[in-house]
Amino acid sequence: MRYIFMLTVIMLALATGAFYYVCYTPALAQKAAPAFIEKYFKDVAVNSLRIGGQSFAYPEILKLYNIRAEIQWQRQTYQIEIAELDFLNLQTFLRTQQQALIELVGFNIHRKNFELLKAALSVTINLDAKVFASCDVVLRDGQLQFLPYRLTNTQARFQVSKASFKVPEFKVQAYGGQVKGKIEVIFVPRPSETVLFEFSDLKSQELVEVDRSIFSQLSGELNGTVRLSRVEGLIQV
Repeated sequence: MRYIFMLTVIMLALATGAFYYVCYTPALAQKAAPAFIEKYFKDVAVNSLRIGGQSFAYPEILKLYNIRAEIQWQRQTYQIEIAELDFLNLQTFLRTQQQALIELVGFNIHRKNFELLKAALSVTINLDAKVFASCDVVLRDGQLQFLPYRLTNTQARFQVSKASFKVPEFKVQAYGGQVKGKIEVIFVPRPSETVLFEFSDLKSQELVEVDRSIFSQLSGELNGTVRLSRVEGLIQV
């Protein structure tokens, strides 16, 4: 779950930075980030940022091309590449400051022992009285690798609000089979966490690279469901 939350924070940071780039308004960029993840942003340092080009289709669509950035966060260095970042409703957003629609194509993140490659993202950020209300991120077709794990055709939906962080659905292809599930983290009024994983048709011979001592002794396919929940410190399996 840590990696999923990490991806959401990075994507939201990119969207917030995009607001700043277009509007040149630090106050607006600050308000675009929900208060509960401000502590994560305070450690983010942008070492470099380069935008290869841009175009504007009046009055709504701004396209940024070949974005390259290096970000330092929690003692880790992230190399980020975006082939194309599109603001789909720029004029409407600047006029109403209610909802921003952003598309990212060719989204790559590189970090030691971790990569997200060739992903496409759709980001919707909603403001209420110019203050962050919610964010919806749809991830499509990404290849996710964090050693020793390899996941392909990654698809997920992330929903962030002041009260919760949710992944109502995620699905990946892995080790000859499929893993899907959902995650829900509630912050207020009663903190809780729920994680559900369903895996089907995982090939034991392909899982040997994850843990040889366990999977080398198995044969056939693995199927099952794992559900974890925690409410105010009490863990249930």
